[in-house]
Amino acid sequence: ELYYVRTTPVASPVKIERPSGRSFLTSSPLAFSGDDRWIAFATSPASTGGRTTDLYVFDTNGTSEAVSVGSSNNLLPNLTVWSDDGSALYFMAAPNTTGVTAIYRAVPGGFDAPQRVSPLYPASSTSTRIAVSPDQSKILVVGTHNNQAGVFYVDPSDTTTERRLTTGGGGLIRHGVA
Repeated sequence: ELYYVRTTPVASPVKIERPSGRSFLTSSPLAFSGDDRWIAFATSPASTGGRTTDLYVFDTNGTSEAVSVGSSNNLLPNLTVWSDDGSALYFMAAPNTTGVTAIYRAVPGGFDAPQRVSPLYPASSTSTRIAVSPDQSKILVVGTHNNQAGVFYVDPSDTTTERRLTTGGGGLIRHGVA
């Protein structure tokens, strides 16, 4: 079960209903928008044969059910972050069956139609962290792409290229520079 509690003003716990046919992915972190309005969470099929891991968002200001985020099939749950101001949700997923992943941006009111904001990454690539600059003009990705480990810069307005900034570790993101 999943609950949230407002702390300003202090309120009683509110249960977030499980989406129909889905189970909460308990091993996955939740992503809270910077304005504390939105909660993003991963789900898995409630039974075998269902769709793979998907992303849902819940509006804590409303009374409606959580909504499914488009293109979030085969979600990589640990790679889900909100922009600082809560205006956009960024996530990595492989929405088709080829295993090719990409970073997507979804906005409130348009969760069903996110934009791809990164190059396509082959199934052999791995990513361990993404960070978005406060103005959302830069994305940093820590991982191994094309057999090269490092921190990579992605310009969301150019989904065809990325630039490797470092080799190896993720020190730039660890210190909060994005």
